[in-house]
Amino acid sequence: NQSEKMAQIGTLTAGIAHELNNPAAAARRGADQLRETLSDLQRLQFRIGKLDLTEAQTARLEELEKTGSQQAGRPIEVNPLERSDRQAEIEDWLDDQEIEDAWELAPVLVDLGCRPDTLDELAMTFPGSSLADVLMWWGATYNAQLLLVEISQGTTRIGEIVQALKSYSYLDQAAVQFVDLHEGLDNTLVILRSKLKEGVSVYREYDPDLPRIQAYGSELNQVWTNLIDNAVDAMDGKGEIYIRTQQDGDWITVEIEDNGPGISEELQTKVFDPFFTTKPVGKGTGLGLNTSYNIVNKNGGVIRLSSRPGKTIFQVCLPVNFETARSSTPPAKWLYQPDDETLRAILEDTHTIAVVGLSGRPEVPAHTVPAFLQEHGYRILPVNPNLDEALGEKAVPDLLSLSIPVDMVLVFRRSEALPEIAGQAVQIGAKTLWMQEGVINEQAATSAYNAGLQVVMNLCARATHKRLFMEQ
Repeated sequence: NQSEKMAQIGTLTAGIAHELNNPAAAARRGADQLRETLSDLQRLQFRIGKLDLTEAQTARLEELEKTGSQQAGRPIEVNPLERSDRQAEIEDWLDDQEIEDAWELAPVLVDLGCRPDTLDELAMTFPGSSLADVLMWWGATYNAQLLLVEISQGTTRIGEIVQALKSYSYLDQAAVQFVDLHEGLDNTLVILRSKLKEGVSVYREYDPDLPRIQAYGSELNQVWTNLIDNAVDAMDGKGEIYIRTQQDGDWITVEIEDNGPGISEELQTKVFDPFFTTKPVGKGTGLGLNTSYNIVNKNGGVIRLSSRPGKTIFQVCLPVNFETARSSTPPAKWLYQPDDETLRAILEDTHTIAVVGLSGRPEVPAHTVPAFLQEHGYRILPVNPNLDEALGEKAVPDLLSLSIPVDMVLVFRRSEALPEIAGQAVQIGAKTLWMQEGVINEQAATSAYNAGLQVVMNLCARATHKRLFMEQ
């Protein structure tokens, strides 16, 4: 009826206003800052013009300007500690040359990829007082180019959102294209640069061989904006964000992790609902994550959440193309398939293993795997209501019947039994829940992970131990 249509229009309008806010604010802020930067640049350009430069010096200035233009929007990839060291190194060099405002100029020179040997060369090319004017001019040129990139990205994103609105209304005309996910993520970071630069460190862990995917690209950019913007807000503007990409067969996964306070387990089931928000009144519409959920679903993918204090991860799984999405399922969470360093630490820190579903039949993996682990120094506690004893230890019917603490719970049961087992593992204070190869239950894994356990899913404990400790 008419009232339902009006409600839908109101919902759509609120969602579009929410999506337009970030790029519009970025473009407006960039324009204001560019006005000030151009004023500084004109003043420095006038001073450069009075230096009576040689042909070689003029050519070097052109090279510097080109470098600034190329680096704009693509700052060098260094971790915060290395960046701090470089800034201190350059600031000391500038102070030695008695160049004013060295603390303000040094970060810009770091973004330009400048090192002390570069400065030594510039000092020889532009001797005396001209060096300070050249360096400040170079920094101002770079800042102007950077702001132009930000304004361009902001206005482009507005156009993309408008186009996405058209696609929403005319789905049969929506343009599907091959999308570079890294480019979209990087553009999003440019849009949100002002929110990130104050106290947020961003680490990009990209798969260098990630293929382009078939998707509604402009809409996916809204997903990255919502997830990163929410992460910044959750950390109250101070913390660390990790952006990871990885390919697993016909699927691509993008993970956005923050070290904020986390989302309680009872709220995690509601975050993708329309109009649900944890932000104060006036700070959020409750449409961002719902919009993201709908966009990911439209692109044939899934979006997942895992959260505990200090570690919240939104994971987006997308098919390389839509045809694949119809014939396969997204991979299990990589969060629960840790890297070798983490696996090694788990096995080194484990001494006692409760094996749920340990079998009395010596020829099956549910017996041979625990037996192998016992041979390599682990104490094995059998958990099976159908056994009295196994591997020289008394068997118990469930984890709650154990009389001694355990480090790891290793599971050989069917996946549907995992939620109860995971709950018991949390109750007894286990450190790790390890689901043997073939055992997959993301609900149980998420519940255990959110309670603070290390979780390993769909991996053979024996094969992992052999690979990490015996094949060296």
